[in-house]
Amino acid sequence: MTNTRNCPKCNQPNPPEAAVCSSCGAELVRYCPSCGAPRPWYVAACPNCQADLQETAQFADLFRANRSGVLRSRYTLLDKIASGAVSAVYRAADVNHANRLYAVKELSTISLFRPDERREAVARLSRAIERWSQVRHPGLARVVDAFRERDRYYVVSEYVYGWSASQLLTEASSHIPPELVRNWGAQVADLLEHLHTLTDPLFVPFLSPAHLIVNPEGQVRLVGYGLGYYIRPTTYGPYGGLPGYGAPELSRQSPDSRTDIFSLGRVLYALLIGQPLERGVPKGTALDRAVPGISKQLVRVVAQAATSRRERRYERAADLASALREGALGPMEPVYGWHEQSGSALASHLTRQSEGQPSEQHSMEALGYARDPRFGPRPEPTAAALSTPTLPASSSAKLSASPTRLTLRDLPPNAPRRAVLAVRNAGGDQLTFRVASQVPWIKAPSREVSLSAGQQARVVVTVDPQALPAERVNETQALLLESNVGRLWIAASIQIRTAPALSVDQDSLDFGEVDAPQSLEITVRNQGRERLEGQIVSQVPWLEPSPALLRVQGGARATLTVRLRPERMPDGPQTVAQALLLDTNGGQSAIAAQAWRPNPHLEIAGGIDLGNVNPEAPVTDVITVSNSGDGALRGTVRSLVPWLQVSPETVQCAAGESLTLQITADTTGLGDGTVQLPQGLRVQTNGGAATLWVRLNNRAPRLEVQMALLDFGQITLGQTVAQDLVIRNSGSADLYAAVNSALDWVHTSERSVQCAPGESQIIRVTLDSSLLPRGGLYNEPIALRISSGADMQMVGLNALVLQPELTAQPMLVDFGYLDPLTPGAAEVLLTNTGTGELAWHAQSDVEWLEIEPTSGRCAEGEAASVQLRAYALGLEAGHQQASGSLAITSDAGRIKIPLRVALAAPRIAMDRTFVDLGISVNRENVAAAVRIFNRGLGLLRGTAMSDRLWLVTGRTSFECDTGHSIELSLGTDMDEFPEDLSEDRAVVSIESNGGATEIDVRVQIERRPMLREPEPVQLRGGERPQGRLVLWNDGMAPAMVDLQPTDVRLGISRSDVQVKQGKSVRISVSWDGSQPPEAPVSIGIRSADQEWQVPVEFTTST
Repeated sequence: MTNTRNCPKCNQPNPPEAAVCSSCGAELVRYCPSCGAPRPWYVAACPNCQADLQETAQFADLFRANRSGVLRSRYTLLDKIASGAVSAVYRAADVNHANRLYAVKELSTISLFRPDERREAVARLSRAIERWSQVRHPGLARVVDAFRERDRYYVVSEYVYGWSASQLLTEASSHIPPELVRNWGAQVADLLEHLHTLTDPLFVPFLSPAHLIVNPEGQVRLVGYGLGYYIRPTTYGPYGGLPGYGAPELSRQSPDSRTDIFSLGRVLYALLIGQPLERGVPKGTALDRAVPGISKQLVRVVAQAATSRRERRYERAADLASALREGALGPMEPVYGWHEQSGSALASHLTRQSEGQPSEQHSMEALGYARDPRFGPRPEPTAAALSTPTLPASSSAKLSASPTRLTLRDLPPNAPRRAVLAVRNAGGDQLTFRVASQVPWIKAPSREVSLSAGQQARVVVTVDPQALPAERVNETQALLLESNVGRLWIAASIQIRTAPALSVDQDSLDFGEVDAPQSLEITVRNQGRERLEGQIVSQVPWLEPSPALLRVQGGARATLTVRLRPERMPDGPQTVAQALLLDTNGGQSAIAAQAWRPNPHLEIAGGIDLGNVNPEAPVTDVITVSNSGDGALRGTVRSLVPWLQVSPETVQCAAGESLTLQITADTTGLGDGTVQLPQGLRVQTNGGAATLWVRLNNRAPRLEVQMALLDFGQITLGQTVAQDLVIRNSGSADLYAAVNSALDWVHTSERSVQCAPGESQIIRVTLDSSLLPRGGLYNEPIALRISSGADMQMVGLNALVLQPELTAQPMLVDFGYLDPLTPGAAEVLLTNTGTGELAWHAQSDVEWLEIEPTSGRCAEGEAASVQLRAYALGLEAGHQQASGSLAITSDAGRIKIPLRVALAAPRIAMDRTFVDLGISVNRENVAAAVRIFNRGLGLLRGTAMSDRLWLVTGRTSFECDTGHSIELSLGTDMDEFPEDLSEDRAVVSIESNGGATEIDVRVQIERRPMLREPEPVQLRGGERPQGRLVLWNDGMAPAMVDLQPTDVRLGISRSDVQVKQGKSVRISVSWDGSQPPEAPVSIGIRSADQEWQVPVEFTTST
């Protein structure tokens, strides 16, 4: 067990009782800002009150001193307002205007060690500052300036004078009224709506009480912009959210309007219950019970905003603001002087802040806070105070208290703990009571309290652990509640928390002889009841403990893994008495470690020189491998070139010994000359690695070919051409080469070549195009293979073999049936699909055919158009059809295309020549259709004309192919039909090149009545409702109408009526009953084939 404490800044050992480092002056002991209890610098939570303390912020404080002076020649730093792990906030004054104050936020990148990490953080920070600088809103502290000095970044904003919401939660002596919280929430919701509706929306996942300040005028303003998250994201929750206020879904999605609404809802909840939420929501703190006088509407609004179920929250901040304003008791404007209404403590505190007077004492009264009479020393109660209050015996008051037993576990041994006792009057009359402690270790207020029916009071009692007789106490009568309706005893169960105690099962670790990473375990026990916290630090670079931070609950144990890194160990056996140091709040301990990593060392020559080599026989050599280390040398030897072999391929060499390796080189495939490789042999061992160079002078022939491509140019298919190819030996030995053709249509004069050093040989290469299947461009990358030993060279070939090829489309020309006066036309397309130019000539022996052009030329891949015209008048007399051929003669051969033509002879036929259009009722248009057939040969053309203006044909001209038919529609235009006729006939004359015909058409007119569908009858009036039924005749004949009501009480002026064509008749309708009918009534109307039931509706007169 060590009796020193290492400094976190310089690692200098110090006595355990030292408060500052003797070397650098860094603080070794911290004091809790909540309860004042001391703790070592490395403990993250106060062992007395369990307040969370940011270890990263304290560590950063070791390297960060309070700034002073002037920044950027403009901002004079006055004092530090707040500080965190990577930032600090200063109050500053303008150099030129002393009464103009600013808040200057300083951000340090000291925690970012990697350059890429720092660059990324700075880029994100700059983007965030730029976006916040563009926002203007009365609820936001405006960004005034931003700049950088060395590794620090500064953001200057307006200085907001007032109280932060977190101060109100911890310093105010009374709860904030619910209506005031409603007012503040609506202001913040308006700001959020403005931020969310920007073109580039801004969200505030960092929203918490510490970021909201309320000024004396009652205006709430957002301060801080969550910038610390961009420098140190691991210090915060997702996207900078703070525990207790960040939305739960931020761990899986990015911020949006609903995550901000959740944070605001949680802030409002904290303000209402008067407690911060960083540790979670206290049990039993439902708003309607925890906040006296709160409205149910405000409870619902806060619950909907702060629900963990995202889909149930308000969708927009504007919706939340509207909901907060709906239940307001008055206008939702900032409340001026709210701090005076909330309690004298705030008002006093504000006065002292505004005057800027230094405090002469450190008491709460000196700081401007009113003392809460429930806490602190109080005078002994007088005899009058101890007397039991009395009321008439008939009182119906009822005393109840909760809890009936005070249970406090893990109580800090030196810090008093407060507990709340809820006393309620569950009866009907007034209740008067007081609380008296029956034990010396509990203090309770002695004043009398009166409660009306249904009221509740909270009594705060204080438990003093130092006055307890033992670590665990159970008292059944700890507190006495005396009232005008009787007594009630409150029990107490108290348990003091003992300090943590460090115990380590092993005091040394023996890794033995190692050559690979190994791990051993250490068991750490906490023999105390409080949580053991600390760290384990390795004093040697070759040991890595994990985890480095200790967190062990009382009575529990934890296992630490220590990993040995052999590659970091020095030579020789290692024994370190304090290899690992455990420094905790429950004591310190040192653990020894011993290990030995044998260190072999490879010694070998730098290269292999084989000298002059004849390729006809392999050459051998030897190299020596030595081990100059203190461990066994093991490894492998590997050749990096295929013609070099080594034996053996493994290395096994004891300390101080040597090993001989045999090298064999087969240079048969190597070229002539000197070969020098920087990497020929690789030796890889546990004692190091080496790469050996290889050098030799190889005596061998060297094959050279004069040209790598034979270009024969253009040749005609069937032609034979030849070229010379020169083969040279530029090596130092005789050359024997084989020449092989890779193509059947390429031949060489020699199959093998022999050349002395420096000599050349000429071979004849012949191309026989008659062996080719067709013409075209031949680009062969391998035409000849010339090989000498392992050396092989390829010779390519290029040749354009000309062979034009003729194709024609179509291969049959049928002009069809031709009109004697109209010639037929066709096109024949001639294409050269071969290589080379194609000349052609077209001719025919028929007299009725005309050809244009009759000859031409086609380049490779091009086409020529031949236009043909056929004349029916050119046919021999008495012949109705003829045939012939078109001959195309070309360089690529001859093509014959058959020709056919026939004389057109169409013949018209009709499906009928009489059409009865039927009866036109009331001169409505009627229509019919006939079909025209072509029973002859050739295209039928003609016209159709009517001799009456009232008869309309669907078309005036038509065309019909052989064997087909077309439809001719016939219809009437009654606007042109004579008014005095009831029947008429018309004739349609059809003229065509296939004959003429006529169609007789008849139509008849019939005039009929046509009633318009009546509208429902509306009866109006008092005792005898009356109405009117209107009948319209839109036909061309009088209509006889029969009317029949469905109810005898329904009276009509006429039951039979005649309505003339184009006229209307009005019929009076009345109701003879005293009351309208329960069932619907109607009037039946019948006229010829028309029939309706017209409903009768009753309208109440007003």
